[in-house]
Amino acid sequence: MARKFVKGNRLEQAVECYDELLAAYQEHNFDLSGLSFCHGELCKVFKSLETVGRIEPSYFMVHCLGYGFPEETRGKVYIFEGDAFEHITSIHHRLVRMYPGAKIVKTEEEAKRLAVNPPFGKHLFIKTVVPYKNKAESKQLSFMTQQYLERKDLNTFVSTRRLPGSSNI
Repeated sequence: MARKFVKGNRLEQAVECYDELLAAYQEHNFDLSGLSFCHGELCKVFKSLETVGRIEPSYFMVHCLGYGFPEETRGKVYIFEGDAFEHITSIHHRLVRMYPGAKIVKTEEEAKRLAVNPPFGKHLFIKTVVPYKNKAESKQLSFMTQQYLERKDLNTFVSTRRLPGSSNI
């Protein structure tokens, strides 16, 4: 799995996989050759993290509304990772192909109304979001190391919108 992450240039996830594997080799099945292999692969990944330049992907919040979705996904909110510079219309087309018959909800107010009273059918509310980056890290770190720390545990996203009647965000 870690090799697939490396091949897909998802180096932060590869580090997590190798860390889990190292913990398993140390705690459950002590294996020197396995530990050696994992440390060697981590060495390669960390070297790549320091030298490879990557473009940050686009992120989208997708809210699945309506009784047309299976119970596992109905009413849930997901974060989809798109390609770098992917536009929201592209994710609209991709999700409509993924969920045939789904309708795109245009406004956040309508999405909130549909969340309270779920309709029959499939409705998707899609919004562009960006990862929240904690800038409290040390300024003594290299730029690539700071990027690694920012991308390592993406679990909080933020979005902005213009309020009605205002002239700015």
